[in-house]
Amino acid sequence: MSVFQDVDLSPYAPILAAGDQAINLALAYNDADASDYGEVSLTYLDAAMQPMGSPALFTTLDRTTAPGEWGTRTLSGLVPGGAAHVRVSLSAFRNGSGTARNISYDAVAAEIGDYVPPPAPNVVNGTLVQFNPNGAWSWYQDERAIVDVDRGEILVGSIASYGGLGGEAEDGKVQTSHFSLADRSRRIVTHNDIESDGGGDDHNVPAYLKKQDGDILTFYAAHNRRNGVTGLDDASYYRTFDNDTETWGAETIWHWWPEIPNDAPGSGGTTYSNLFQLSSVDPDGDGAGRIYNIARTQQSPHFMYSDNNGASWEYGGQFTEAPAASPAGGNYVNGYYKYWSNGVDRIDFVATEYHPRDFNTSIYHGYIQDGKVYDSQGEVVDNDIHDAADSFNPALVPSTDDFTSVFVADGVNHSRAWNTDVLRYPDGSIGALFKTRPAPYDENPNVDTGDHRVWYGRFDPATQQWSTHEIARAGARLFSVEQDYTGLGALDPRDPNTIYISTEINPIDDSATEHHEIYKGVTADKGATWTWTAITENSSFDNLRPIAPQWDDSNTAVIWWRGSKFSHANTNAAVVGVILSDGESLGLRQYADATTDNTTLADGSPLSLSVGNGPGAADNAWRLRTDAGNGATVFTADEVGSEDAPTLKTTVDGVDAGVYDIFAYFWVDGGTDWRLRAGLEQGNLSVFRTRGSQHADGELFAPILVTEEANRVLYQAYLGREAVDETGVIDAFIDDGDSSGDGSVWYDGLGYALVTETLLGDFNADGVVNAADYVVWRDNLGLSVTLPNEDPSVSPGAVTADDYQTWRENYGASLAGVAKSSTPTPEPGSIWLVCVLGGCVAGASPSRASVVEPSLHVSRHNATLSVGEECPARARAF
Repeated sequence: MSVFQDVDLSPYAPILAAGDQAINLALAYNDADASDYGEVSLTYLDAAMQPMGSPALFTTLDRTTAPGEWGTRTLSGLVPGGAAHVRVSLSAFRNGSGTARNISYDAVAAEIGDYVPPPAPNVVNGTLVQFNPNGAWSWYQDERAIVDVDRGEILVGSIASYGGLGGEAEDGKVQTSHFSLADRSRRIVTHNDIESDGGGDDHNVPAYLKKQDGDILTFYAAHNRRNGVTGLDDASYYRTFDNDTETWGAETIWHWWPEIPNDAPGSGGTTYSNLFQLSSVDPDGDGAGRIYNIARTQQSPHFMYSDNNGASWEYGGQFTEAPAASPAGGNYVNGYYKYWSNGVDRIDFVATEYHPRDFNTSIYHGYIQDGKVYDSQGEVVDNDIHDAADSFNPALVPSTDDFTSVFVADGVNHSRAWNTDVLRYPDGSIGALFKTRPAPYDENPNVDTGDHRVWYGRFDPATQQWSTHEIARAGARLFSVEQDYTGLGALDPRDPNTIYISTEINPIDDSATEHHEIYKGVTADKGATWTWTAITENSSFDNLRPIAPQWDDSNTAVIWWRGSKFSHANTNAAVVGVILSDGESLGLRQYADATTDNTTLADGSPLSLSVGNGPGAADNAWRLRTDAGNGATVFTADEVGSEDAPTLKTTVDGVDAGVYDIFAYFWVDGGTDWRLRAGLEQGNLSVFRTRGSQHADGELFAPILVTEEANRVLYQAYLGREAVDETGVIDAFIDDGDSSGDGSVWYDGLGYALVTETLLGDFNADGVVNAADYVVWRDNLGLSVTLPNEDPSVSPGAVTADDYQTWRENYGASLAGVAKSSTPTPEPGSIWLVCVLGGCVAGASPSRASVVEPSLHVSRHNATLSVGEECPARARAF
């Protein structure tokens, strides 16, 4: 349903005659029902009331608000010449099974002024890699991703949901994505179909362990219960990847309840898996250390172990019991535990007493070593972790609050702490991430859910003490039924001073963002203060639950899932990430427009397609539109109905030999779910949507690429990496996705970028450090940006004098095959002299010169438009 108001523009003709004017529409909206969505549009009409051009459009799809909370938006539409009226439309629609009645608008006001272009959507600072087009995870099973350096793979676990790509057919699939570090290809393996609580529950994802023999062990379990399946509520499932045959073995089920003593307390099924192998714990002397799986069952953490490399398992006992102080309304679980291990002799953990929904939880730390449990200072808390294996004696089993207190929720200033990550570093320091509510404790868990805070804790091995600092705002709860779910974060395994967090409050300037973004934080004072840089910006979806698997000193992978979360069993997201490698960088992207000259059927035979403006028929064939895209052409399919167009092959030739990252580019219109299926092998194509792609940056191309056209935005899908030989040929395969959603396909072309070693100080990425790089540094001095090939260890996210020192120290260096500069390194004095003569002061860019020239300032009145009764200032609910 819609309402609209047509506004006569003739009274504002003198202002509009100046040209380059826009109508800027400000509004507030509420969309707390994911089953409905709203649209707001500005459409210009000529004197005959006919539309002129494409409307400016805002949609609340994936921009939902919490109940009772309002989002704000400014919609700007450039007024075309000859426009006589503007139509302001407010609409509400069903999103699936909705009613179209749960959308509200308020404070609608329009103003004539300068055009305010919308910020580029879905920006990622780095190359976004899609690991799985339908996946998500919870955060109490580890490791959810591992880097197998020996095999050259990243393994990422996730579970598919009916809310995501493929719908019900994919729901509940427990999957491993094998990502090759050599060619960046992806291979997805499905282990099982496990649904609980009505769908693909994010608790059911696999955990991984690379064993000492090189094989990969994975465990997974349902979230307490299997829907409609009896006898499996207590099951843990496991299987092993054989490194020699490169195949996953058969799945085995292990049942907990028959092994747990009858006198053990608690009830409820099994969930979570946490896998560790301690190489120094080898009772049978076979050279393979003991393997542990710590899971939650009967409300508490229990563990199983194997001394024969995972061939068979024994019940080990109940790790902890419920604290003496219990929730007034009963307890769902007896603590949440996050674990980390050095793989030799120690397992660290941080924990809460209960679920923060039920209790004013605090954070505690301890560790397992030599079959005992210790507090942070090395005092024994439990002499034998196996002493509850045969019979439960509460006097022998510790509770969470017996360990070292990391953070006490005082119930006045902070309440309901919840652990996020823990990691012990080689120097003996321990990092911990957790969240709180900055409000007094209230027994009603639905009070004060709109503001959560991110905390960082560090254990100092010298003082044997924990210090904690509130470091960022986490924003509101993710959805209504889970009051304490937030975006979470991850510690960097290679650097105790680096973390990654997900939040809807920008920690750089404390401003609210429409969605959760990923930020990198760096501290120089053990966590007291932080410098932040954005990894994602202006996203159309939430970026949630980042993880950073252990790798090496030169490489880090930051992996998260990106999309919409409606419940723990209903998610519409893709698993994505960025790979941060200190030793390599990308050159400028080269673009190859897809045309009938370089694009054929997959087998190389010529295309049979229609050509012209506008959409083609639903004829299971491609259309070459001649009214859009780079080069004024774009291949389209599925525009007016579902099709099954044939697979295409685009061939780029004349490419210099080298290693290249390869991308496909496709258009997306507004808030639609347009997509592309693409890959470097015909038999291994992935579906890319906006959730698994990033906004194409035209500035990275030479010449600059068109990335925005009407309401359409150009997206970049990362296909992989390829070594191009002397033949100079790159082939990529393109298909029209699947039939679900509004999946139109607008394929524009391919991009490729040379992968080179990183050359510090090469700020313009041309392969040589010379005076041109100084100009780049000078023009960006003082800005909060990241330069290409800057030293990540100095002033990250800001251009400072430290970056000048990086340039100076590397002046004259070049990559192989690039001529070096013969000019001596300029001295600081001559650099500053040139800058001053250029009209700058203290290194400022000429565009920010301090030279003041006489000028005449003309003040322009901004006309305010009356929107009328059909668009009232008061809220209108649908």
